[in-house]
Amino acid sequence: CRDRPKLSHAEKFPFLGEELSLRFVPTPLNKVFFSVHAPYLNMHIPEKNWNQWTEDDLKVHWPQLMRFYRQEAEKIFRERLAIWTYQIGLHPQNIQFKNQKTRWGSCSTKGNLNFNWRLIGAPLFVIDYIIVHEICHLKFMNHSGQFWNLVANYQPDYPGAEKWLRKNHHALEFMREHP
Repeated sequence: CRDRPKLSHAEKFPFLGEELSLRFVPTPLNKVFFSVHAPYLNMHIPEKNWNQWTEDDLKVHWPQLMRFYRQEAEKIFRERLAIWTYQIGLHPQNIQFKNQKTRWGSCSTKGNLNFNWRLIGAPLFVIDYIIVHEICHLKFMNHSGQFWNLVANYQPDYPGAEKWLRKNHHALEFMREHP
């Protein structure tokens, strides 16, 4: 299991399957915020604090990084959900984003879909697979042959996505809690 990254220059953070290097960017605003401009994860630091902050000062902004990741995950998942629900023709009652320890997604018998926002670190084909998997549960609340045929109809390389998750899930663990 990889060590939890620190908010230090050039530290690597997974985002949509890429390893982004942390880069500090001065901002005239009086708040810290994050943005992505591949190959960088930008941490915008107020100009007034630019030469004063230490790594310990930066550490207190870890919750803001997690909020950024969660907001980006919700935005991207909602966009992808709109595409896949339209293509498949199945629509959930409700969608929630969670930070589950062992699940990437789930579907309730009431038609509610839950997604683990930490998947934002995974490649888009993995996110799409989890979305399609859970949408297909709206029709088949099991893992029958019919269910897997429906999944394969929309995600023929779903075994590749499952393999990626088995091999790389540890890279997403740092988002579970802050240091």
